[in-house]
Amino acid sequence: MIGEQVTSLELSKQLKEAGYPQWGNSFYWVLVNDNIVLWYWKEFLLDPDRAKRTYFTAPTVAELGERLPKTIKNNKLLFHLKIYYEPLRNWGIQYNFWHCGCESCSCGIQKKHSKIEEWLLQDSIFADTEANTRAKMWLYLKKEGLLTGGEG
Repeated sequence: MIGEQVTSLELSKQLKEAGYPQWGNSFYWVLVNDNIVLWYWKEFLLDPDRAKRTYFTAPTVAELGERLPKTIKNNKLLFHLKIYYEPLRNWGIQYNFWHCGCESCSCGIQKKHSKIEEWLLQDSIFADTEANTRAKMWLYLKKEGLLTGGEG
């Protein structure tokens, strides 16, 4: 179902307010005769009343994936993007760094270490769909000033 592959209307509005690019995406939430409908980009571009309409881009899972950085450097640590599904909590997303826990180790994780810790950039973010989870993370990174280059 396409509704699970794109962001919800509410998150699409928040993305627009936060400065998420409104062009170049596959789907749009469009106000048509007092109803909000999901349109494919061709329908939207061919609409003669497009300039008059209220709309919000509805990025797909893949489009959001292109905008989220795979890694984030923070306090000299390199955090990696992790997206996962938990049956009782839905989709989750976080940036994590695995550390062996000893002060002298400069090589990262090694199997010989008995204590391996997972450090998080932030608490996990959960949502009902993968698209909404990714959108919430993009909004968090934008708010915290952690988007650089082409992500913003």
